[in-house]
Amino acid sequence: CRYVATGAPLPPGADAVAKQEACDASGDLIKLPALAPGADVRAAGCDWAAGDELAAAGRPLTAADVAILAASGRESVDAVRRPRVRVFSSGEEVWTPAKGPFDASKHVRDANRAGLAALLAPHAEVSDGGVLPDDFEAWIDALRDAVRACDVVVTTGGASVGRADHAKAALEAAARGRVAFGRLHMKPGKPTTFATLDANSYDAGDAPGDPRYAFALPGNPVSALVTATLLVVPALKRLGGYSSELCPPPEAPLELADAVALDAVRPEYHRVTLDWRPAARDDAGTDQYRARSAAGSLVATSTGVQRSSRLLSMKGAVALACLPERGRAANAAPGASATLPA
Repeated sequence: CRYVATGAPLPPGADAVAKQEACDASGDLIKLPALAPGADVRAAGCDWAAGDELAAAGRPLTAADVAILAASGRESVDAVRRPRVRVFSSGEEVWTPAKGPFDASKHVRDANRAGLAALLAPHAEVSDGGVLPDDFEAWIDALRDAVRACDVVVTTGGASVGRADHAKAALEAAARGRVAFGRLHMKPGKPTTFATLDANSYDAGDAPGDPRYAFALPGNPVSALVTATLLVVPALKRLGGYSSELCPPPEAPLELADAVALDAVRPEYHRVTLDWRPAARDDAGTDQYRARSAAGSLVATSTGVQRSSRLLSMKGAVALACLPERGRAANAAPGASATLPA
């Protein structure tokens, strides 16, 4: 016999390998265990064959993908760049250090930009657009600069119908562009606007530029995070090269742990935690490993008061339970089936 290191080629005539720890060495004599031909031998090409797919287009490269590509000898692959997105808050009441000491009687702290930047950063290169004042021309100037530089623009606040709400009007003021919608039949997130533009939309004399996309989200922080999760993140995934079927949030049926009052008019994306409830079994407990994989259901528990300003309703939430409006049910009872984007 001959000693070979892991990964080394077999000597001529050898067809099996004995593990060192399974051998009994005594001086110059080595006693080998019984071996079948091919024992602990990895044939060349056994990990993949010609024609096997090593990495799929339209899917993000994982650590495993990178390792596989390196092992296959690929030093580089074509990839789609991450989209660029600029995030704005808006409103005179939103405090910035330039406004001096924080005054709780007239200021609110800016949770939106920080929260959205954290949510979107895994999917895009995020830049901070600052806080837009309640001034229409300031909105126009900011949007002009943003669409020149970024693929996607996200604003929060100013999306409703008040005198200081300029988001929709500023998007409509572009020389080229189209507002696809200005309201959504959902809770939270009713005052949400989406528009398609181009890089030169605010410069009428310039030729059309590359496509641009704008989301004007509500100013309440929970509404901003929920609508960004359901709308902006899928859009960034698509722009980043994901195949279309991988862009929407995953969905699964669930049961509710407790009765939940429904909104009178709109379907609601209710923030919930999830637990796995195994199905009852006659032989439960006789096999701990079978019990762990027993059939069962996802059970959703509300995170409490769902007010759109209450960020604590997002704390610990891992899913959004899609609940119908009251016209379709008096309430959502325990055990009712629902669908959730996680």
